[in-house]
Amino acid sequence: MASSGKGKCVFLVFLCMVVLLTPSEVSAKSMAGVNDAHKWYLIKGLCSKFPDCNKYCKEVERFPLGGECRKIGDSMMCTCIYT
Repeated sequence: MASSGKGKCVFLVFLCMVVLLTPSEVSAKSMAGVNDAHKWYLIKGLCSKFPDCNKYCKEVERFPLGGECRKIGDSMMCTCIYT
């Protein structure tokens, strides 16, 4: 019986993408907007889970610029700002 290495590779790539794109635990940095091109945003989660996103980013995550809620897709996400 011959096993297909290609099938395993496709499965692993798919699994990695699912893990990286899971909205509840997203911690990817992204650049957004022309005016914000020099800033990086660390997505922490839905704004509904962070009553004061700015305070959370400053005090808990130690981002001096704080954070803000930004519309990403259909949801408002708490994002910490880094330059």
